[in-house]
Amino acid sequence: MNSLASPLGETDDYTEFQVGSKLVWVSKRNPVAEGNVQAASRCFSGFWSAIPDVEKLAEGASRQCYPALWSEHDASEAEESPLCVWGLWFYPDTGEAHYEVNYNHCYTGEADFPDDGIMVIRNSSGALTLGG
Repeated sequence: MNSLASPLGETDDYTEFQVGSKLVWVSKRNPVAEGNVQAASRCFSGFWSAIPDVEKLAEGASRQCYPALWSEHDASEAEESPLCVWGLWFYPDTGEAHYEVNYNHCYTGEADFPDDGIMVIRNSSGALTLGG
């Protein structure tokens, strides 16, 4: 995955794309000179390649909140992670990407993880932090 193709739709605030199984929303707030979708396309590989690190940071936060579920997962033979990025919002005016990490629907383990989203923010320098 390395580009934004045809949009799925638009609202007053966002242009929506689907890339693989993930939704990507490009903010229209504070338009930038080159165009917001063009700016997002230019930066796409950076915010897309951060997904494994985003999921790792979210897993660390989830492990603190749900240690018993993670112990159950760790003891299982499930190969996939119970968490994955569902979607991300890109803000061309700031260069930030906000990721929603949530329950992985392809997870085959026995642990019953809650449907609580974890937000992770990637700033314009690439640093990741947990969001609110």
